[in-house]
Amino acid sequence: MEQAARQAARWLADFLTGATGNPVRVIPVLALPGWYVELKASLPTSSNDVRVVNPKAASFMRTVDFGPRFEDDQRRRIAWALTKRYGDVAED
Repeated sequence: MEQAARQAARWLADFLTGATGNPVRVIPVLALPGWYVELKASLPTSSNDVRVVNPKAASFMRTVDFGPRFEDDQRRRIAWALTKRYGDVAED
């Protein structure tokens, strides 16, 4: 999990920050479809801590631990950057 936090999250934050021109905070999340994940403690406080969740219980992303909501313009720039980079990936 440390590798996910250090490498993947940092890479994505750097990529999105460069693509949008604004700092983008990325918090690593490991989603385990079909698994029941019980939260036994509060969410990690470090942005390098990896959250482990069931993707059907994604409401945890609406907590204040994730910081303020992106403005509409920033969300559009992030979506554009991701679509430009990964738009050719076919869905299963």
